[in-house]
This record gives sequence, structure tokens and C-alpha cells, in this order.
Amino acid sequence: MVLTCFEFEEVECVGESLDSCDQVDFYSQRKRGSDGVETRCYEEAWSRRSCWQDISASDRASLVDSVTRTATQLQLSSDVLFLAVACLDRVLSLRIIASKQLDTAALACLWIAAKFEHCVVPPAVHFLAAAQADFTSPAARRLLVDMEAVILKALDYRVCTSPTSKTFLRTTFTQMQAQLQQQHAGLLAKQQHSSSSSSTSSAAAAAAGQIDPRLYFCASYLAEMSLLESKLAPFPPSQVAAAAFATANLLVPGALRDAQLQQLTGYSLAQVKEPMTFLLSVHHVLYQGRHLPLTRMYETARKYRHASMCRVGLIPSITSTTDQRLRLYQ
Repeated sequence: MVLTCFEFEEVECVGESLDSCDQVDFYSQRKRGSDGVETRCYEEAWSRRSCWQDISASDRASLVDSVTRTATQLQLSSDVLFLAVACLDRVLSLRIIASKQLDTAALACLWIAAKFEHCVVPPAVHFLAAAQADFTSPAARRLLVDMEAVILKALDYRVCTSPTSKTFLRTTFTQMQAQLQQQHAGLLAKQQHSSSSSSTSSAAAAAAGQIDPRLYFCASYLAEMSLLESKLAPFPPSQVAAAAFATANLLVPGALRDAQLQQLTGYSLAQVKEPMTFLLSVHHVLYQGRHLPLTRMYETARKYRHASMCRVGLIPSITSTTDQRLRLYQ
């Protein structure tokens, strides 16, 4: 199957979330459908989506961006970020927070997620400082603590109800790495024990059994940018992760076949077509903003421009069906 199943002429920003902003073993159970946990959770998400708090998609994107920026400044893991946004969306669906307190609620979700994922977390004053709040005020610290209690009670203290897309993406790459190592183990062993082989060929064979770091960072970038788009929120995290993985193989590009995609993620290309279209659109908007001042960029776009992330934030976007990279998806 080739990517010509994407019937678009030009990629446009499909979500209003970015229009008005500065920048344009559970895994195997899910594939078998043995427990239905994820499906049930996101059937509820579909019904909750129309009942979200009266907040525009662009305002939600701003909230997610502020959470991302704070998480980056505090050097929190990506697992914390994804869990924080999941908690934030659940809070928005409950409609229990006044609009003027949404910034505090978003920060409280990040604080809760950090406590869930990490053994030791920065104190409240550090979170307030990173969020550019009035961290010197005892009232501000008390408000954050009170908001944490309100959110935990509203969530019935169930901070994590299902794995995030980051978890599924990590599982996909773990399985891919195992496949690559298995495929190249025999070749590497032959070259290492052959008297005629050179150290260069052995090193090349070893490298062949490794995942391209650009592919990994690009998929991570796409998964993280998916948090900004409210239209991707109703999709199951496993489906978003599969779409990010498939889209990354377009942008890098890779040579991923539909059968391999289904083996690694449990989804076919046809099943991830819709979230991939959203991801391509969001990626196009972020790429268009690459010349903006860093202070006006989304934190996700700014972070993945760094050399440590293989500068995947600067990979050109796909804007039409004439892009040569579409022909590589077989």
C-alpha cells in the first residue's frame, strides 16, 4: 500500500488550535483486543470531547504549550508531559475549573504527573517560577496546592487511566530494534569471524542493526506536537503513536511497508490515515514558523531544532501529493 491513499491536494492547517497562535505487556493486549481497556476509555473520550469546557482550541494549545515549556525548564521527562496533558484534558471534560484558573490547573496537572512519574520532584515554588508565576507569594503556592487537591479528587485519584502515546511509541521502537538486531545478528557474526572482513564492514553491519536516531526523534517530535491539536485528543494513544511512527517514516524518510507498520503497531496505514493527515497539517504549520523569534515559537518546535534532537524540527513539511517522499512509503 502506498501513501496515495491520502486524497489531498495541499496540506492545510486542519485544526483551529493553531490558526490564531504565533505558529501557524498492555501493548500486545491492545492489539489482540483482549481487555478492551483502551477502547472503552476512548469511547468515553469521544463523548466527552463535545462536552469540553468552554475553551477554544487555540486557548487549549496555549495551555499545552505552557505546560511543555515548564516541563522543559524543569527538565521533566516526556512521560510527565504526556501524562500531564492527558490529565488536563480529563479536567477540561469535567468542566469544574473556572476559566481564569485554567493556567493554575494546567500547572497543577504537571505537578501531579511529575509526582506520579518521578520519585523526587521540584517543590511548588520551582514550578511557579518556571511558569513565570508569582512564586514569592504564599497565596500563589497555596492556590497551587489547593488546585492539586481539587483535581485529584475530581479524577478520583486515578492519575493514569491508560498508557500515553509516548508509551506506545517507545514500545514500537523497542520492537523495531529487536527486529533489526535479529535481522543483522547473523551478518554481523559472519563478518566479525571472517578473516577477510575489515573493521569498517563490521562497524557498518553493527550500525545497520540500529534505529536511525533521526527517525526516533522525528516520531517523538510528531507525538509531542500531537498534544497541541485538540482534534487528535479523541484518538486512542496507540493510534496517535502509530500515526506518528508512520509519518516519521515519511519525513525522514524510511522504507516502511504497510505489513511492517501493522506488525509493529497493530494498525494498518488505512487505519492511521486520518491522524496522519492531522499530524502532517500541524507539522506544516510549525515548519512555516521556523523563522519566528524563539520566544514566539511553540516550545515543542523550538526544542526539536536543537542538535541533540538531530534538528528534526527543521525537516521540511509535506505540502502536496507531488512531494517525492510520498513515493517512498511502500
